[in-house]
Amino acid sequence: MLRKAVNLVTLAHYVLMNKNTPVLSFDYDLDDHKAVRIREVFAPEAAPFGLVDRRSDLSKAELNYWWRHRAIPSSRAQIKRLLENLQLESTLVLAEKSFGLSLSDRYWLNDEDDPTSWDAVNFFDNDFSDDLGFLTLGQDLAGSSPDAPDYRTVNLSSPNSTLGGDLLKKWKIVNGERVLLKSGVGFVNQEPYNEVAATALHRRLMEPGEFTPYTLFEDGRRVYSACPNLLGPDEELVAAWDAIRNVKQPNNLSGLRFYVKRLEDLGLDADATMTDLYRFFGHEGARFLHINLVSFTTEKRSRNHDNVYT
Repeated sequence: MLRKAVNLVTLAHYVLMNKNTPVLSFDYDLDDHKAVRIREVFAPEAAPFGLVDRRSDLSKAELNYWWRHRAIPSSRAQIKRLLENLQLESTLVLAEKSFGLSLSDRYWLNDEDDPTSWDAVNFFDNDFSDDLGFLTLGQDLAGSSPDAPDYRTVNLSSPNSTLGGDLLKKWKIVNGERVLLKSGVGFVNQEPYNEVAATALHRRLMEPGEFTPYTLFEDGRRVYSACPNLLGPDEELVAAWDAIRNVKQPNNLSGLRFYVKRLEDLGLDADATMTDLYRFFGHEGARFLHINLVSFTTEKRSRNHDNVYT
């Protein structure tokens, strides 16, 4: 992988991709882990939702906002310990190691100096190591499992490098299916059982496909909640916050009415909307199917898997 040092700044030359479609090219500072210059915009209609600023431009600031929020948040339980054990300075390094790939959408970074393809790297179709997931789920904690990987040889190419939320969690391939495992808090580990109980209640009230079913899953020495990935490679989650954050809310509309109007304006009103009782828009979202790569109404997407999996 070629790198060019300019004034002691180590730059990478990336292309933000939407599956096989180039969105824009930019210079990336590998030391500060941020974009320093957008070189060319190819397909703004295929950009991640929310990347267009209030002036209808694809700006460096919005690109960096999207990238920062794509990484594991600093509020994640045990994240400082994880970074120290891996000898990494930032969770953004993890995202860099995995091309920024996610199982919540189809965006990724292609290195111009060492290009690859969506088919070769995406985690919907390609297997991935459980090494990083073992650590992000906290299975290396004392007493949780005897099979912790060697930190010096951990394979960091994993969708767990872009998995949001504060609880310990991981993606795991189970019988060929991508399954999300989440841990509870502390010794009691109550949260997984709560989610399974909630699933039983939902089955009495709703039809299959109208809710996210959770089961209990034992992995190592601990029990976790487990749910399948709702999305395929041509679907993505759109965070409510990404739908509204670059548009001024009219004084005559409530937050909910404003959000609904934004979905209607963007053509997302006919797609699946998922809600939860959270205090902020980051945990609500919309899911929709991509019809083609040039339709604005079917190309919008999200960064935060916790929109539905929390």
